[in-house]
Amino acid sequence: MIEAILFDLGGVLVDVRDGEVLARLCEPPLDADVARQRWRASAAREALECGRIEPESFARRLLEEWPLGLEPARLLELAASWIGTPHAGAHALLRELRSRYRVGCLSNTSAIHWPRMRDAMGLGELLDPAVLSFEVGACKPDPAIFAHALARLGLPAGRVFFVDDVETHVRAARDAGLRAARADGPDGARRVLRAAGLL
Repeated sequence: MIEAILFDLGGVLVDVRDGEVLARLCEPPLDADVARQRWRASAAREALECGRIEPESFARRLLEEWPLGLEPARLLELAASWIGTPHAGAHALLRELRSRYRVGCLSNTSAIHWPRMRDAMGLGELLDPAVLSFEVGACKPDPAIFAHALARLGLPAGRVFFVDDVETHVRAARDAGLRAARADGPDGARRVLRAAGLL
């Protein structure tokens, strides 16, 4: 019996614009898909999201990786815009599920982006626990972040369902014993939850 459902944030509940924004900032501009792939491979991004460096160090390191032509302080000002808005239907889905399950998030994110999602987007009041890579010190697909989530929930892995838009993360969750499925956005999440008999 599933007792808790955990969601990834970016791509499932929230629109992510990192590739598009970085593509425009580059000198000369990059193709958005190329920028998105480069961002995912960024050592500075991984260090920030895994909690190994602070935002100020991240800005300096990213400027060493990317031809952005910005000062570190300006880069940090712009970084908040890499997270867009909640996907349509995200809040409604979370509220609906909270009447039957414990609902939280398990996400690779940073100290730059989480406060905006938590407060300005109102997701903090709907997600408990919020298992965040930069606080845990481990990023998906590291098994440590899934172990941390299960400890926070106090549940065996088989009673937790996880939704993510990255197949590698879904496989890692399954390897950790969770039930898991890949989905894009709240509509996709609804489809996989219905298929699993949870809606």
